[in-house]
Amino acid sequence: MLSFMNVVLLILVSHLRQWPLRTVLTIGGVALGVSASVAVRTANVDVLSSFEQAVLTVAGPTTLEVSGGESGLDEQLMTRLRRVSGVTSVSPVILQTAVQMKAGQPGQAIQVLGLDLLAEFNTRGFRVSQPATERQMLDMIHPRSVFMGDKLATDWNLSVGDEIHLLIGTGSCRCRVAGILHGESDQRSSWERLAVMDIAAAQVTFGMIGLVDRIDLVTAPNLSVDEVADKVRMVLPPHVTVERPVNRTSQVEQMISAFRLNLTVLSWVGLLVGMFLIYNTMAFSVAQRRREIGIFRAVGMTQERVALLFLIEAGLYGIVGGLVGSVAGMVLAQQLIALLSRTISDLYVPVSAGGAGSLWTGPWFRMVAE
Repeated sequence: MLSFMNVVLLILVSHLRQWPLRTVLTIGGVALGVSASVAVRTANVDVLSSFEQAVLTVAGPTTLEVSGGESGLDEQLMTRLRRVSGVTSVSPVILQTAVQMKAGQPGQAIQVLGLDLLAEFNTRGFRVSQPATERQMLDMIHPRSVFMGDKLATDWNLSVGDEIHLLIGTGSCRCRVAGILHGESDQRSSWERLAVMDIAAAQVTFGMIGLVDRIDLVTAPNLSVDEVADKVRMVLPPHVTVERPVNRTSQVEQMISAFRLNLTVLSWVGLLVGMFLIYNTMAFSVAQRRREIGIFRAVGMTQERVALLFLIEAGLYGIVGGLVGSVAGMVLAQQLIALLSRTISDLYVPVSAGGAGSLWTGPWFRMVAE
């Protein structure tokens, strides 16, 4: 068997020298299909992972979320919720998307989170770069004040005191950067790519006077969250939903499942093209090497070994093309994640692109494990 493998190696090397362009094109076609598949799957995993991380980070200690859909919720419902046994904290939240407008540049989407900053300054998992002075406390509740995430401020070259022009629906407003947000830990945090306003300022800015997008609840630790949720539902209108924060991730996954399926099918087309290239190359090789096959048979090589010779050659094309395509796919995914995040944000729900470094750790292994 060893001598047979030596013969196979010599034959493959001679063919590579004789037809180098055909070999490179075949491997390149396989690599292209594999890279498309790897990039799409990696980007899908990373975008959903980023959304899940953002939900859990922004939720903080929240155990239940009350939402009323696109129409929002009447803020007066908070009075009812505070009376529910087992609810220890009630917090209004506004989450809207705005577009940063800058002369000579395309608009960039930004998620603006409205919170009761005076009550939740130290409970949501973020900190501000400046100390909490009396002036800063007044800046928090100013109608045009906004706190920018560290990464967002760096990307947009913003610092404290700068003005930012936001397009909101059909209107626009100019806001002042009152502070820079950081996560509490040194690890990547969703706060780095969020803009935060006081709840009252957000209501004025987004035309939601008397309304909020959702109400976050913290329940007593000694009580079952499901039991408290049942009590909360009893005091709310039928159209209002009560759920745990983590449930929003599965809802978004269902919402964009068709979009993700389209991308996945397109990546499979690339794989099929690569398979067809291997098949076409091997079929052409068999037809071109009929004389060579006849010589192999004449010197005693069995039909099975002749077939094995071509199978090994096809397998090597697939292995080399797959390895090259996997590396290229991870590089391509870095560009695809930003495009995918922007498309999903525009069509479905706001999401932020993950950091490039995360591609080589968590999402890659999660993708392989699927």
